[in-house]
Amino acid sequence: MSQQPSVSSPNDKSTRKKFIIFDMGGVLISTDFNNCIKTIYRENQITFQKHQPTAPSVEDLLELLKKQFSQYKIGAITEDEFWGVFFEQYFNHQEYYLHGKLITLDYLKEQFRKEFIIPFYNGLALAEEIREKQKKNQTQLSIGIMSNHSKEWFPYCVERWKLDTLFVEPLLIVNSSDDDVQCGKPKPRIMEQLMNRIRKAGYENVEPSDIAFIDDKQANVDAAIQYGMKGICWHGKKQHLNELIQELQKLGFL
Repeated sequence: MSQQPSVSSPNDKSTRKKFIIFDMGGVLISTDFNNCIKTIYRENQITFQKHQPTAPSVEDLLELLKKQFSQYKIGAITEDEFWGVFFEQYFNHQEYYLHGKLITLDYLKEQFRKEFIIPFYNGLALAEEIREKQKKNQTQLSIGIMSNHSKEWFPYCVERWKLDTLFVEPLLIVNSSDDDVQCGKPKPRIMEQLMNRIRKAGYENVEPSDIAFIDDKQANVDAAIQYGMKGICWHGKKQHLNELIQELQKLGFL
């Protein structure tokens, strides 16, 4: 059940209800499809070079991957279609292997989940700490997620790492592939949907400035700031948790 909004004056910035909203990929959990394709290319470089009429470089494959994800993240294509373009152009024409095993669609999907979807425990640790304080009524903070993610990978991450036990207000979880979103960051529409969801959760007086948004991509952070939110660029793999905590403290969210 959602917590009720603070009874303080809507104009009292020091006591207003505040929200910390996390990006998923790069902050909490990595879905590193770029590294997956790089690994496949590295292990099959000779085979790729034999491909006719033109041999692709790893940059060509990553550009194709980027194009596919732009559709996948908004729910326009399925995971089978996301990977399927590589089978249509490459894997169906010659034998390609990943760790010595022939690449099939089922094997690629399975191995991607095992090897290339990984948690960033420092980012998750902050969410866990806030959740523990919520249980003890030691904080008025609410936490949520705003992510460019797919309909298949997002629920997999939630289930595998039990994110629903940390992010306990479902309306504060906004995914780019949700039926009522179908739009990714940095476009403002996904931020508008986050605001709508927060208000539906009972926090009717929320303003963008009540939200601190954490993302690993500066363009997304800049867009959030332009929308009126507070923004922090932080990468769960490359930066220490203390850096994130210090930034949140500077902004008055911790």
